[in-house]
Amino acid sequence: MNFDGKILEWGEVKISAIKNVVCELNSHQWAMNSNAQVNVAPNRPVNALFVLTDRLKLTSSQVLDDMQNGRVNVCSGAGWPLLGGPTMELIINQISSFYPHCSPLRVQYAQLPKGNVIQEHFDHGILEHIHRLHVPIVTHPDVNFQVDGERFTLDEGHLYELNNTRRHSVRNESSLDRVHLLVDMLPNDEAEILYHEDIGNMSNGKIFDEFFDLA
Repeated sequence: MNFDGKILEWGEVKISAIKNVVCELNSHQWAMNSNAQVNVAPNRPVNALFVLTDRLKLTSSQVLDDMQNGRVNVCSGAGWPLLGGPTMELIINQISSFYPHCSPLRVQYAQLPKGNVIQEHFDHGILEHIHRLHVPIVTHPDVNFQVDGERFTLDEGHLYELNNTRRHSVRNESSLDRVHLLVDMLPNDEAEILYHEDIGNMSNGKIFDEFFDLA
């Protein structure tokens, strides 16, 4: 989403429970969503593990069309059994206070292996309508994150919003595999999101408060 600036920092959030799990993930677990990642962001050297996803098919998504009809379907991803609990606790108890009139559309953990680069790009389509949030889980000062040519250092355990309509890139020049939690928050006045447990049964969708038993 476009806003006046490049990066907005909200401050520190609690990630200890999440980091404990992330640091134990193996290569097989990071690869569980490889097909979906190719569909979302081809030609990027990133391993992505989805907790929630709007990409319900491996073919091109119709999310923008759905949104224009006032409703978007979201389903739990391969990362849900591993990280669903602590991730949603973070979103519900901390992130939602900064974005009270929004709901999570896509939630993923993105691993950028050491020595790899995400080439400069800007987001479009559905991603122009969301707040793209970053929470670094594993990072290092030698991770070079740039927006419109300006370098930013994103601190571990801090919440940021990226102006993803501006050109941005990442170079992992460190000795670590960088991991960010990415949360895409869709304003409620854009569309209603219905959440589903099983991609094979899309007839029982619930709104956010019902699905997460917050009503």
